[in-house]
Amino acid sequence: MMTRSENAFVYGTTRFGEEKKEAKTYGRGRRCSVSGCGALLSMYNPSDVCSLHETMPMERKRPGPPAVDAGECRCHIMTLIESGMTIPQISKTAMVAETVIRRIANGAQENASLMTIARVMRLSVPSGALR
Repeated sequence: MMTRSENAFVYGTTRFGEEKKEAKTYGRGRRCSVSGCGALLSMYNPSDVCSLHETMPMERKRPGPPAVDAGECRCHIMTLIESGMTIPQISKTAMVAETVIRRIANGAQENASLMTIARVMRLSVPSGALR
């Protein structure tokens, strides 16, 4: 909510009786400490270097879905192939990339996401295919 003060707009509100906190500043007229740069630093920048020379922290990687052993999935793919399904058919039906199905079937990929395994394991062997 925006309230109006005498000279400027103040953003936000405070509880009754509390004073509005001012932003912390670090002095005006400061320059980047890297030799030869001399960029003027913002009074709100706590660092002694400009953003160009600031060392960035390493990017945090988000954990992906857990990988699960694909051994049972491999057996199921082999059963589907023995029943007459082709890898492209398995891929299309399970909505999993054909290359992933091939790698699991060939044993080149030992782990897979839960979603991949669930999609493959959901496929049923055509009735009467294995006798």
